[in-house]
Amino acid sequence: MKDTVDNTVAYYEPSTCDLEEFTALIEQETQREQVPHAAAVEKNIPIYDMANLRSALEDGRARRGIMAEWAHVLRSGAGVIALKGAYPHLAILDEATRIYKGIIADEKQRPGGGRRSLRCVGNE
Repeated sequence: MKDTVDNTVAYYEPSTCDLEEFTALIEQETQREQVPHAAAVEKNIPIYDMANLRSALEDGRARRGIMAEWAHVLRSGAGVIALKGAYPHLAILDEATRIYKGIIADEKQRPGGGRRSLRCVGNE
């Protein structure tokens, strides 16, 4: 793979952007046959039911097919995918949410309402 060339663009300049090309990209509709692993397509966004895909993702060949589908959607399609039930252990997420809410509440109680003043280095 040492001879491969990465031809993706990391940054876009206004002069290189094509409004007609962009409009065509965002106006395309996601067809069901383009996303065979999706459980549904809503508002042009493919929705993947992770409870149904988990076992397939454990198989290398199937995983590559699913990931290739996602890559195509992200790069050339809707630009977004929804993973329904992506994380099966909700208790852990609930605990993390509780902790973050506590941190936010503590910050709001501090002088300045949680806002911190920023000092620019070099402008002293």
